[in-house]
Amino acid sequence: MSRLCYTGCDTVLNVISLSSIIELWGLESIGIHDPNQRLSEIKEHLKMVQDFGNSVIVLPVGRYEHCLPFRSNTNELTSNKELTWKRHKKKCANAHNGMGF
Repeated sequence: MSRLCYTGCDTVLNVISLSSIIELWGLESIGIHDPNQRLSEIKEHLKMVQDFGNSVIVLPVGRYEHCLPFRSNTNELTSNKELTWKRHKKKCANAHNGMGF
């Protein structure tokens, strides 16, 4: 019987030592939640689902298409071809003159 008690006590101590003190004193750890926070989380989730439903497109073949959220209203990137070409020529000239990279 004493052996069983030690095993149980060790398990409890392991669980407590793995948790931080702040987590142990938090109301959420004993099942008490703020109803306003829960309500705002539900509203935010419903808004995200609604936004997804408004932006998804069903293709004629039956597949779905959806833009990534961070790419929805961005402009195209400008070309850096001239800058890159000038940098390349400068590096080649430096290598040719023995200056290295």
